[in-house]
Amino acid sequence: MGFIPPVTSGTWSIIKVGKQQLVRRRSGISPSVSVWLNMKRVLVVGGSGRLGKRIVRVLVEKEVPVLVGARDPQRAEETVRAYLREAGLSNKGDLQFVAHDLTEPAAVQAEKVFRPHDIDVVIDAAGPRRLTPLEPLSIDFKGNRELIRAACTGPGTAHFILVTALATGRFGWPAGLLNLAYGILFWKRRAELFLIDQVRKTAARTLTQDRVGTETRSTAASGGGIKQFTIVRPSGLERATDNWGDTHALRIHPADTLFKGSVSRLQVAQVCVTAALHPDASRNKIFELTTEEGPLAADLLQLMDRIPSLDVS
Repeated sequence: MGFIPPVTSGTWSIIKVGKQQLVRRRSGISPSVSVWLNMKRVLVVGGSGRLGKRIVRVLVEKEVPVLVGARDPQRAEETVRAYLREAGLSNKGDLQFVAHDLTEPAAVQAEKVFRPHDIDVVIDAAGPRRLTPLEPLSIDFKGNRELIRAACTGPGTAHFILVTALATGRFGWPAGLLNLAYGILFWKRRAELFLIDQVRKTAARTLTQDRVGTETRSTAASGGGIKQFTIVRPSGLERATDNWGDTHALRIHPADTLFKGSVSRLQVAQVCVTAALHPDASRNKIFELTTEEGPLAADLLQLMDRIPSLDVS
């Protein structure tokens, strides 16, 4: 199905990052090529949608524990498990479902979703179910804003991955025409900026606490916030099927440089999951995705590693 293979050559070693995070790192390549081994659980928001269920599929293939948030968890489970059966993954994976309404206040989302579950990473693939005048505002901005706030509560979230769209940061032809649909790109950009601001505030708070000594630093470990972000902006999704990657190689561009193209939802899902598993390669980066006909010139991690991180200091 056009799966983008991980880096397989070289010598790998298990190292410790911080107090609890174990990663598997390969010698002879950038330090960012590492894999998070002891991830607790990934929350997939919009996990029963066309992109979301593919994200769940790739997580299940990678044996990562998954929590799918949906307004109707029973219906979502039927949809996702049916899709997994079609992909040959029936009865596989640590897969849970929870009632989750993105439009509820952050305190409610935190109480229902974040506090009862040990969530390391959020992959937010939510979007309007129907495009009405108020949906982009209520879902793409307000809903995502409350989700981001909820992710900041308690011990916080290690990594928040937000899927938006091309031309959210800068108008370009033809992707920018999507904004004619009730300002959807404008509201997606507001969500991106809110996420970046929360990561910046978390970094600033941690830096301040580090300066005052060990006693405060030990308290900071449970101070909440979001430690890092990744924003994924795919090009057109309607043309490409799941086997698109068999003949079309993924290309990753830096922010505000791409305004057209096609990419499959499965390829986007692979980028999201690889970003989650390799936090050093995706830390505070914006990936704009498209494809070109022909073989993959570099592996996915090398493509990610070429994109610069945003300064959140």
